[in-house]
Amino acid sequence: MTMRVAIPVFNGRISPVFDWTNTLVVIDFDRHRELRRETMSISGIPPLARPGHLQQLRVDVLVCGGISRQLCQLVEHQCISVFPWLSGELDAVLEQVVAGEAAVADPDRGTDTGSPDQSASTPQTGRTECQTRK
Repeated sequence: MTMRVAIPVFNGRISPVFDWTNTLVVIDFDRHRELRRETMSISGIPPLARPGHLQQLRVDVLVCGGISRQLCQLVEHQCISVFPWLSGELDAVLEQVVAGEAAVADPDRGTDTGSPDQSASTPQTGRTECQTRK
């Protein structure tokens, strides 16, 4: 299964807030093997236009630090899974996400979402309602 992951970065780390990041790393995977990595500037793309840009890039998963509720909903509306509230060095976090070991925090509680199948699952693509849109 191939998967395209987008990660906003700042100085080699997950950017603190997706809404205002200037740099995006897009990585293609085949199962757990990295195929291709590209770094691009998104500084000229306004925050509300970023979900459409991610969709044009055919991104399946957005891994990020903070993200506004509105922007998160717009990204998900583009049939892109969002793994928010993660922080750390890019490669370390990416390795955890791809291996299914990253716990996704609930921003309203500031803690993990709970069960391993929710908080540590590998990002899945191809949700039924989105299959025809991509």
